[in-house]
Amino acid sequence: MRLYKYMRALDTTICSKKVDCKEYSKEKISERLRKMLEQSRIYLSDPETFNDPFDGYFSIRFTTEQDKVDAKQVLEELRGKLEKEGNLQKERGEMLEKNLFNQIPLENFRVSCFSEDNKNDLMWAHYADQHRGVCLVYEIDNVDETFIRENNCLVFAEENRGESDNYSYFGGNSKLLLARIDYSKNKEFLKVSSGKIESDYNVERAIYTKSKCWEYEHEIRLVAELPFGYAFGQGTYFCKVNKSALKEVRFGVRLEDKYKEKIQKIIEHSGYNEVVFKTAVINVDDFSINYEKM
Repeated sequence: MRLYKYMRALDTTICSKKVDCKEYSKEKISERLRKMLEQSRIYLSDPETFNDPFDGYFSIRFTTEQDKVDAKQVLEELRGKLEKEGNLQKERGEMLEKNLFNQIPLENFRVSCFSEDNKNDLMWAHYADQHRGVCLVYEIDNVDETFIRENNCLVFAEENRGESDNYSYFGGNSKLLLARIDYSKNKEFLKVSSGKIESDYNVERAIYTKSKCWEYEHEIRLVAELPFGYAFGQGTYFCKVNKSALKEVRFGVRLEDKYKEKIQKIIEHSGYNEVVFKTAVINVDDFSINYEKM
């Protein structure tokens, strides 16, 4: 399956030195893009940072007020048992109790977003720096065959931020999922009545369900999941993909040639085979773009 990753290509730094009494900026290839290409990484983001305020949460619907009282009591008892057994992090338990009657953050998930649409003007505008970015084209059919496992881990954590490429193994008990988003008019709830769960509910449905207003994205998500009692920390997480999975790099209409050349050189010096480079061009006959091979 072809997956399209629309993203920024450049990092911009505002310099303190002034020219003609005005601040000026410097641009360079995005550090995240550089590491993705050089180290063959796919970064996993905290869904709480996404632009959809419903993303990365799930909710419980209680039939009566007594159900709320019972649920709180059950959770308090369960917290103590699971924390004692080592199956629930203390901070995670506190968060669950605090948000029991609101949206509960899915802290045990990290996400990388792709699209099935290879000519999506809105994706270029919203996620690829208004056509100054890139679209990375991956071929991913089987998660187990495409992603690299080290020390029985599929998810890794950067040891520090900045330009260091060092990383540590993380989440030997994590798993990777790849599926399409389900766009719905209605929000999914875990329903509780008389102290019992009324319907089957898999918390993974929450991370793969979004409002229909996002349907234009045609999104497919790569999701790293920890057991429910655990949470990812505040670090930067990624997985490693076989370099053969990267098939194309597409450049936005407004990306300058000098940056295209730099990105091509990164690819050429990083051990990839037969990656195709294309640039987006305006179609003069209608409101569409075409891709021309470079």
